[in-house]
Amino acid sequence: MRSVLFIFLFYGVVAVWAQVNTFLGLSVQNDFLNYRGHGTDRYYTGGNQLDFFLYDSKARISHHHISLTQQLYTPADLQDSLLRPLDYPYAGLLFISYRIQHRIGSSKTRWALSSSWGYSGRRSGAGRTQQLLHRVIGDEIPQGWQYIAENGFFWQGSFLAGQPIVRISNATVLVYQAVEWGGLFQRIRWGVQVLHNPMDWPMGSFLLFPEGKQGLSKKSLTLFLTPTITWVFKNRLLEWLPEINLVSFRQSRSINKQLIGLEFGLGYTTRNGNIQFVQYLQQPEFREAKSHAYGEITIRIPINFYKSQ
Repeated sequence: MRSVLFIFLFYGVVAVWAQVNTFLGLSVQNDFLNYRGHGTDRYYTGGNQLDFFLYDSKARISHHHISLTQQLYTPADLQDSLLRPLDYPYAGLLFISYRIQHRIGSSKTRWALSSSWGYSGRRSGAGRTQQLLHRVIGDEIPQGWQYIAENGFFWQGSFLAGQPIVRISNATVLVYQAVEWGGLFQRIRWGVQVLHNPMDWPMGSFLLFPEGKQGLSKKSLTLFLTPTITWVFKNRLLEWLPEINLVSFRQSRSINKQLIGLEFGLGYTTRNGNIQFVQYLQQPEFREAKSHAYGEITIRIPINFYKSQ
């Protein structure tokens, strides 16, 4: 009976997926992938994300986005085995996210809601991931993962809205606002994005999909530039204090409340997939930090038979 029920549910899910466009995506962020051409391995040093997208233009909620993400944070010097109160702590996050997107009626405003659940600490596997990658590429092995910040299980939610304001020939200007809250981060972000030859996929950290046709269009090359402003209310990774030797940590990190950033990059789309390269530049998250940059490579492919709408 259980086998019959499983088969029924399996074919039911397959039948639903056959009615919509489904895509698989893989994103890799690393401070080695930056415009300077060399890595620094400090602060936010890298992340890996596996995405699953569903799109149905006829549904009330047109986009569904499920992702599994691992993020790694390290201090400025990976060979320093001591815990420094004025540096970024070793930290690792592993979480799953679910995002929905919809446009209200005929309005051009797009909005999205997302929720994430995960773990911050040793169970994230961040230390093992970085050590393995560094062995593979022959780089220095980090020495301080025993001091990883332990914040335990966490939940995050976010609301994102975007509005196109100007369209001239092949260029589009959009404004964005994002609000993030939860156990680890609480912040508000604004951005103004300039797109040349817009495509069917979002670019940069403001992950809003264009409305209208969706999927993989004919061959196209897209360029974008997005200056951002972030107001930080809370960052538990920087506020974390170890249980040992608390006396030396009375002088805590001074978090920068306002951050100015810049995102830019390009994307290439064909009927067989989409690939993007994005650069992220941002002011330091705390006053004792140095400037830092990292890059992102994203690949998306369709996993069902797609027909242009």
